[in-house]
Amino acid sequence: MSNNQQQRQNAILSYLPEHPNSITTSELLSRIKNDGFKGNIRTMQRDLDSLSHSNHIGRDESKRSHQWFRYKGVNRSAFEMSASTALLLSMAEKHLHHLLPVNLQHNMSGFFTQANKTINSNPRMKLWTHSIASVHPGFQPLAPNIRDDILQIIEKGIIENKKVEISYRPRPPNVEKNYIINPLALVTRANIIYLIATLSDSISFRHFALHRVSDAHCLLSTRAIPESFNLENYLSAGHLSFYLGESIHLKLKIDYELGYHLLETPLSNDQKVTIAEDKTYFVIETSVAHTEELKWWLMSMSNICEVIAPVHLRIAVIESLTNALNKYK
Repeated sequence: MSNNQQQRQNAILSYLPEHPNSITTSELLSRIKNDGFKGNIRTMQRDLDSLSHSNHIGRDESKRSHQWFRYKGVNRSAFEMSASTALLLSMAEKHLHHLLPVNLQHNMSGFFTQANKTINSNPRMKLWTHSIASVHPGFQPLAPNIRDDILQIIEKGIIENKKVEISYRPRPPNVEKNYIINPLALVTRANIIYLIATLSDSISFRHFALHRVSDAHCLLSTRAIPESFNLENYLSAGHLSFYLGESIHLKLKIDYELGYHLLETPLSNDQKVTIAEDKTYFVIETSVAHTEELKWWLMSMSNICEVIAPVHLRIAVIESLTNALNKYK
């Protein structure tokens, strides 16, 4: 494609209105001629046919003079999308869309549509999208239902710096209760979205599973953000892994063959490993956050891993394993 042809086609795309509005081929020709481009109706028809293969534009053939338009939600700037940008957006739609505010997801829908159309017209990029994936480890239940209107209200509270009133139903036997909260952050953990917040009259952090929020209202009053709150530090400390207390010194005895992958995927950057002379087992020592999630992980590894220390964690694992065994008697 010549540089002049590319410029002409970019000009055509810039004049396409969003559906349900439309423009005829003749009107488009007139507009680009006013911009100094040369051509006739046949040139315009060839350009439009070519563009319709690689861009998200439509044609209404119900009228004698065909009407052209860009599909609703497709931004003009999306037409200038390169193949690499299209690939980035396509991967973001698959793996990151749940991190975008709901309203922004709606704004981005046209870009995502155009990105997929651009990729489908590029064999190399299309091959790549079918050759890469991200898989969650372990068994994952389906995500619970979250109402879009509630999610939007929570997002509004965070973005506009406002308090929010929510109706929250915890697990039984507790009953639904209303809270006025300072929404601080939304965090996706596996298939669950958690809201980190403080109560209006407290500085203690609370976690609310968003699917258990039955109603929400954004208030006029400004939210209060604790000076100490930093989301990255908060998560690094293990607070959303069901934090139980300060870090602990963990000591594990692990079957060498069955647990070898733990030598390749350390529990921390400073762990110490001692391998038995006969290589039947090895011992890991490290400092980790004391969380329920750690206990759950140790339970899942209990057939190849023994907790040596701390003693209180060893006792907790023994009790859980005993309770589990009793259910199968």
